[in-house]
Amino acid sequence: MHDNSFIQVSDEDRFKKIASLLPEGDWIVEHIEKWMGKLFKFHKGHRSTCSKLLSHSWFIGQTELCSNIIFKSPRYLDSLFSHLLAEQHVIGYPDNLHTIFDAKRVYKQTSTRLYRVKKQATIKHWHRSNSIKMYNKGGWLLRVETTINSPDLPGRKLRKAAWNLQAYGWYSHGCNNRYFEALSGTDPCIFEDVQHLDKPVIKENGKRIAAPDLRNQFQVELIRILLRPKYLTFGFKTKDLLVDFNKNPKTAKIRYELSKLIERGLVKKMDRSNYYIVTKKGWVWMWSCLFQKDYFVNPLLSISFKQELQQIANQRKKSTTRIRQLNTLLSQIYQDIRLVA
Repeated sequence: MHDNSFIQVSDEDRFKKIASLLPEGDWIVEHIEKWMGKLFKFHKGHRSTCSKLLSHSWFIGQTELCSNIIFKSPRYLDSLFSHLLAEQHVIGYPDNLHTIFDAKRVYKQTSTRLYRVKKQATIKHWHRSNSIKMYNKGGWLLRVETTINSPDLPGRKLRKAAWNLQAYGWYSHGCNNRYFEALSGTDPCIFEDVQHLDKPVIKENGKRIAAPDLRNQFQVELIRILLRPKYLTFGFKTKDLLVDFNKNPKTAKIRYELSKLIERGLVKKMDRSNYYIVTKKGWVWMWSCLFQKDYFVNPLLSISFKQELQQIANQRKKSTTRIRQLNTLLSQIYQDIRLVA
């Protein structure tokens, strides 16, 4: 086992047999009532004060079901996972997400966000109060998990009584399978030819266009603005980008940074229009860059060494031992910075 997951079994046939014996809804209700009868009786002497005509009804509040793809090498999954996040974030759009949940109507109450669980990046999509998420389980499992809180989806209404638990399982399996099917559309070749993006481009007139620099905060903010959903369909103009910046930069500065993306095919002009749009290649590259920057590069110093540095800095007496510890940490930080560079 790895954490709470099986990554290898010696007898696959017996494992499948045990899994097939997992209880159904009516079996669970019988055992709940059995233990309720034993543990929650109200006695007065030798006679019970609880009438036999009274009973309880049991309902499903929330269900979670996950499906996993097991990898032999964590190294491969770690590399693949960032690519999946970069290209398949569009699953969270309403018109795509209602297909995953097999719903008959597109809900506006949808959202998608990236966050960390125990230093592991996770992407989660909400469709009303139901959700589906994907994450890398320790490098061994690519896990997709459906959570149902609102079973009254139009055309797929599930009953809340506890004995219908098996129907929830079938429906959740279907959602997970449709999500995996969407992930299977990821083209690994799209990530291979990206080395030229880090090199300057020389145009026919001899003009040199520098490469995008993610150390430039203005360039990073421009990328975040370009990835906003409102520009996905209708495109954008320079004046539209000017409104979305926190500070009012010069138009020439926006056009200069934007030209770096246009010359590399990350942004293109729409046909028969004065608007620009981010290409598929641009979406993949921008999301991948932001993911690496936000979840791997920046937290390196702020998370790994923050507490230890604060403890040393707060010491009033700077003894020789403390100074040596500080020098050791600084040398370790320098080595990590060289590795990241």
